Amino acid sequence: MSSFLLLMIPILIAVSTFDYLNAKNDLENTHKMLKQQTENNIINAIKLANAGYSLLEKFIDDDLKDAFKIFIDAYLMSGSNPAKIDLFKLKKQLLNNKVDLYIINKQGIVEYTTYTKDLGLDFKQWSDVFTLLQNTFKKMEFTNGGFANEARTGILRKFAYMPTPDGKYILELGLVLDEFKQWTTELDIAKITNRLKTLNPTLHRIRIFSRHGYSLSDTNYKPNPVILETIKNVYKTKIPDEIVDKKRKYYTRYIFVNLKTNNYNLGADPSKVIELSYNTRFVDESLQKIASFHILLSIIAILLCIIFTFIISAWITKPIQSIVNSINIIAGGELEHQITVETNNELKLLKQSIVKMVNSIVAYTNKIKHLNISYSHFVPLEFLRLLEKESIIEVRLGDHVQKRMTILFVDIRAFTTLSETMSPHENFEFINCYLGHVSPVIRKYNGFIDKYIGDAVMALFPCSPDDAIQAAIEIHQQLSLFNQLRQNKNLLPVKIGIGLHIGDLMLGTIGEEKRMEGTVISDAVNLASRLEGLTKMYGTSAIVSEEILNDLTEAEKYHFRFLGKVRVKGKYSSVNIFELIDAEMGDYKNNKIKSKLLFNQAIKTYYQKQFPIALQQFTAILELLPQDKATNFYIKRCQQYIRHGIADNWDGVEVLIQK
Repeated sequence: MSSFLLLMIPILIAVSTFDYLNAKNDLENTHKMLKQQTENNIINAIKLANAGYSLLEKFIDDDLKDAFKIFIDAYLMSGSNPAKIDLFKLKKQLLNNKVDLYIINKQGIVEYTTYTKDLGLDFKQWSDVFTLLQNTFKKMEFTNGGFANEARTGILRKFAYMPTPDGKYILELGLVLDEFKQWTTELDIAKITNRLKTLNPTLHRIRIFSRHGYSLSDTNYKPNPVILETIKNVYKTKIPDEIVDKKRKYYTRYIFVNLKTNNYNLGADPSKVIELSYNTRFVDESLQKIASFHILLSIIAILLCIIFTFIISAWITKPIQSIVNSINIIAGGELEHQITVETNNELKLLKQSIVKMVNSIVAYTNKIKHLNISYSHFVPLEFLRLLEKESIIEVRLGDHVQKRMTILFVDIRAFTTLSETMSPHENFEFINCYLGHVSPVIRKYNGFIDKYIGDAVMALFPCSPDDAIQAAIEIHQQLSLFNQLRQNKNLLPVKIGIGLHIGDLMLGTIGEEKRMEGTVISDAVNLASRLEGLTKMYGTSAIVSEEILNDLTEAEKYHFRFLGKVRVKGKYSSVNIFELIDAEMGDYKNNKIKSKLLFNQAIKTYYQKQFPIALQQFTAILELLPQDKATNFYIKRCQQYIRHGIADNWDGVEVLIQK
């Protein structure tokens, strides 16, 4: 019995030590979790306030555009000579005298302004702002500069830019309103800090800084050079930084808050850097209390162990045999059998029975895995993931999810005529060989096939429309390889059309309890199918909707050609459609790219109802692209309208009565 005690006492000490380490780890993890939650809360508060700025900005931009009209009129009346403009007099006419006027030359230098502190200011010292000015010169249109703190004074302003008609200068308006200060104070960092300190007792202080190091929460605070350099570095790299003060048991984190939006301008980055100071003394004291508690607990446990050892030891081996018999029954498949304790036996029997049960469970699990793999050939795994299901057995009738996705339709042209020349066996071989080239491309670019509709394929791309564009291009490249194989067998080449659209989809299961299938329900799916059909009308390889172009992250990588406005069957509003030129091959693709500007000009002339001129322009394109069906389509339209005229309400929209 003494040997048993010698065994149990080290075990109790080890358990206590292990429990202490777990408690210590839990405390540290809790501290990390509270720290992360604190940082998330302040970041969300800042983003919420920034959303308010964005909402205000939409209302102010219209007033600024109207003010620019007066500014430009004054510039034109001066004979394009800024020196002759009385800016201070003009300032009183604009926005209740709450806006400062700037005239900036192409070198980025402020030549004239009502805000004399900025006279001679050179924007090249701020590369992002200078880039914005250069882009404004290129675009020759109004540019929203957003809200920003002045680099010299820290005053919050709303900036906007407009190039002069002759392109010599950039006109800038810097609007100052008392409301801006009120909006800033509505962030109320003091209240947020107090609330977060209640949730996180280790939190000591919160400060928020602009890109130039101005404190938004405490305007009187000026960071020292080390902190200022840290703030600017975090803003530049967007990587958090940390400063540790071991003597005072403090550490301070600096975190970048990205407030950029899709409409972000380089000259008015609203992003912030937050400073969070934490006190580690609270954690250290808590760890000390935990250690003391576990030492006391270990002493009590050892005493109790000595007292009850004799009582407990007599009952250790009683349940073994009954457990063995019960586990054998459970391993045979009766999982609901209740385990009872009757007699003693060896631990070896228990081990053997447990192994038998585990082997049975493993075999059953493997069977389920293989079954899921087989089902995945019919129901895409991506479909299950979108429904947030781990296995096909979890899917229930009516499960659904709404998500914005890109839809791709690809269809073989004149397949009915082609299939009539083949036997049923040859038809299946042809379809499977063709799909063997097309389907892997869809998976390669993060898409999945929703269904095969005869020779047509409907695919979904949940991540990005860029994936669908890349897939459409490569599908045509694979089709070229497929046609080479057919030509080697003296078979006619195959042509396909692709339609692309993006929109909100309802993806789920329909049917009844004994027979159901996964499907997608959305008007966007119907439109994508109609766009694929339009490839026949315009003689193109791929057509995309304007919504696709608007959602592309790298639209400049591709070549698109505006084909016109159509109203497909079942739709009341018109759709702007574009040809994906990159889906074409060889010289035909290159010639379309070369004639793109000519085609765009001809389309513009066409919609301006100047049909004789448009006819000449389209006819000129035929010299480079004699087989371009879209050009021939518009030539016939121009000839028709020249001969018969157009209706008074003509808007150039092609109304399609067929699907």
